[in-house]
Formats: sequence, C-alpha cells, structure tokens
Amino acid sequence: MEDMAILVGVSKYAYTQSFPPLDGPPNDVRLFKDWLISPTGGGMNADDIHILESPPELPSPLDPEETPPRTQDFDRLFKRLTVDPANDDFIRRSGRLYLYFSGHGFSERFDESVKAAIYAANAMRSWPENICG
Repeated sequence: MEDMAILVGVSKYAYTQSFPPLDGPPNDVRLFKDWLISPTGGGMNADDIHILESPPELPSPLDPEETPPRTQDFDRLFKRLTVDPANDDFIRRSGRLYLYFSGHGFSERFDESVKAAIYAANAMRSWPENICG
C-alpha cells in the first residue's frame, strides 16, 4: 500500500493578538492519525504519516518568522512526497495522499468551490502566510 499522509496542526501563533492560541489542533491531529493507522480506518503504516504541528511551547525569545509550522515547512514536505527531483515530474503513486489541516482557517466567503486554507504559525494580518488545502 502506498498511502501517505500529511497532518498539519497549528495551535500556537507568533502574533497572538491576531490569531489567539487554539486548544483543538493537537487533539484533532492525534485523532486523525489514530483513524489513519486503525485497521478499521485507513489501515496505514505510522511511518507514512508526516505531522507538522506547533511545539508544546514556543521558544523564548520568539522569532516570529521562524514559528513552526510555516508555509515553507509544508511546501518542502509536500514536494518531497509528490515530486521526483531526478526528472522534475510528479510521482505517480498507487495509493492515496491524505491532507489534514487544523488551525485558524479561511476561505472566500461566497466561493462555492472547495478552496480553503489555514494560517501558518508565522502569519500576520498584513502578511497572511498560509497553507492551502
């Protein structure tokens, strides 16, 4: 089975005045991982599940630009799982790629297509770094 998964949980943000901390994402990520590895769920191997999440405590002093997970953290991992650098082509897998996001999210208010994203941990209202689903 070639199923892979990227689970993203952003619970702590550098700019807390714009993005207050959330209690749910660590639990959400854990529950989805549990479903993915369950024989009655996804039946996946735990080694094929990649997790990007806020650390339990942010470092002090805090460099807001380095607060994980950042957009580039997701992009780097997604590219590693989906692109073959030897021939600059997409990897065609026989399995699924699960993407799961939990955090402060957004979408266009009147857009009826399936488009959504979450703010990355280093997002600012004036510079809305995000991870697009």
